[in-house]
Amino acid sequence: PETDEAVVSILDPPDKSTVAGSAFDLRVQINPVNADVFWKSYNNTKSRVCISLDGSPYSCWPVFGGKIRYINAIDGPHSVHAVLMKDGEIVPESITESVQFTTVESPDVEDEDGEEDNVSEEEGEDGENKRVQLQMPQLVLQVPPEKVTLPGSAVQFISRVDLGGGDIDLFEEHFQHQFVCYNVDAATAHACWSLLDNNTVPFVTQLEPGLHTVEGVITHPETRKEIAETAFETRTFFTAGDQNEAAIVVVEVDVDAVMHKIPVARGGDANNQGFYFCGTRGITSEACPGVVAGKIIEAAERL
Repeated sequence: PETDEAVVSILDPPDKSTVAGSAFDLRVQINPVNADVFWKSYNNTKSRVCISLDGSPYSCWPVFGGKIRYINAIDGPHSVHAVLMKDGEIVPESITESVQFTTVESPDVEDEDGEEDNVSEEEGEDGENKRVQLQMPQLVLQVPPEKVTLPGSAVQFISRVDLGGGDIDLFEEHFQHQFVCYNVDAATAHACWSLLDNNTVPFVTQLEPGLHTVEGVITHPETRKEIAETAFETRTFFTAGDQNEAAIVVVEVDVDAVMHKIPVARGGDANNQGFYFCGTRGITSEACPGVVAGKIIEAAERL
């Protein structure tokens, strides 16, 4: 489609193509009508290119730079389309035509025994590859916390990597081109973002109000497949919805003379909600989480 700002299309995978293996890269072509105007409009943290695979919520990446990758795609037919997000809002007229493709298991792509290890290869002084043993990294999901309710219909995933005392320089050397991948609500594939690029924050939008789950892994330097041992336990969280449809209570908290509304869904964790609210507002007072949690519990008890 052509908007007044750009022509957007999906180049890879091609329509009606077959992809060998369970991992694939998706390439979106954006041809600006006016490059300078487009750059000024979309070169910010709230503007993205977003992808919906098989009707899933939109996973979003920076418009400028950043590879779009999926792993663990189930065998069979898939449908995908892209859309631009400008200043935090989806641009409906930029939605591309859906591309249909099929993923099939390929013995040439998958490991023979289907297992991963934490070993990589590098070229030695004699020109031959040598095996490098690395400490198994562990992905730790920090945001969102367990059973926290997020306002609106979007989520950002913030993680860190625990090396268990391993060599961070060696890890960064071998994992510099790898990905952190998340699967929301048991989707048909994991969406992946650059693991070590601090400027790229995994972002998913247009989630339905209510309960959600997320799983996450890191990809292997040689195979592009997941390293199962890096996964964190399935995390649950809620989205309140744009009109707080999923919230059973909405409490108000005054911070620096500004009133903040905190929606909380049924089943939400009041204590985690307090730590999350205070942390995202940069409030360092030790009393803050308890005050917020108390307001939530009090409001829930009045129902």
